[in-house]
Amino acid sequence: MEIIVPLLFLVLIGVMIWTTVKQNRARKTVNEYQNSLTPGQRVTTGSGMHGVIRRVDERTVDLEIAPEVITTFERRGIVPLPEQLQAMSKNKARPAQQNAEASSAEADAPEEPHREELGAEDDNKNS
Repeated sequence: MEIIVPLLFLVLIGVMIWTTVKQNRARKTVNEYQNSLTPGQRVTTGSGMHGVIRRVDERTVDLEIAPEVITTFERRGIVPLPEQLQAMSKNKARPAQQNAEASSAEADAPEEPHREELGAEDDNKNS
């Protein structure tokens, strides 16, 4: 009976340490994502706005949220979606396999249309 209280105390300490480690790991993953942002990448802001990165600075990111509409966000305002977080954590576990899959996916992916092509498509829709 005397051992139950110290045992519960140790379990509580263990849960607190585990939670802290998990939060630090998630924070590190988000920071890595934010530091790897590049122009042309599709992203989501913390408020749910979607866009394509057009310019990246030390602290800010310019997003094109509609044709010719550029907004500036703090880098820390760009967050990975839950699916991206899972992919990033799996990527750490199997980097060689993920890099091979990414290379083949890039080769198969269609090119993103240029701004001029987007404008031409909009003109066709309006006529």
